[in-house]
Amino acid sequence: MSTSGYIEVSRNCSQTLMKVILTTIVSLLTTSFLFGQNYSNREILGQKEAIKLLKQLTANRERNYVYGNEFKIITDTISAVKIAEIILFKRFGKTEILKQRPYEIYFLSDFWYIRGTIQKEPPNKEFDTVGGGQFNIIIDGYDCKVIYLSSDE
Repeated sequence: MSTSGYIEVSRNCSQTLMKVILTTIVSLLTTSFLFGQNYSNREILGQKEAIKLLKQLTANRERNYVYGNEFKIITDTISAVKIAEIILFKRFGKTEILKQRPYEIYFLSDFWYIRGTIQKEPPNKEFDTVGGGQFNIIIDGYDCKVIYLSSDE
């Protein structure tokens, strides 16, 4: 084996390792951003209410599996949030949706329930107001269909 072949393999390994490291760092930062949020001054609906709404919406719904029963398209919270935000930004505007972070997120019977949170009280009562409504979105984990989309405005 020539030296130039060894250098090329070494360079490819270094590039691959760098990609893995960068991907890991981005994943960790994204995860900490999504889950490192403070809910102390936010209104939370709760999982019981999410389950109640989901049961109402799916009582008579037939499942249409895209790739068969064993293949879910949305398998994790980060993917669910990314898909939901694409839809929510177009419907309600990016600024309004980002104000509702951190989101309540529940995975219930193969459905992703995501709801915005709003402040219980404005930080500065003289100048700030708590406005707007919280969004609610339910997405089927198998086929990404939105089965419910609303805002409490």
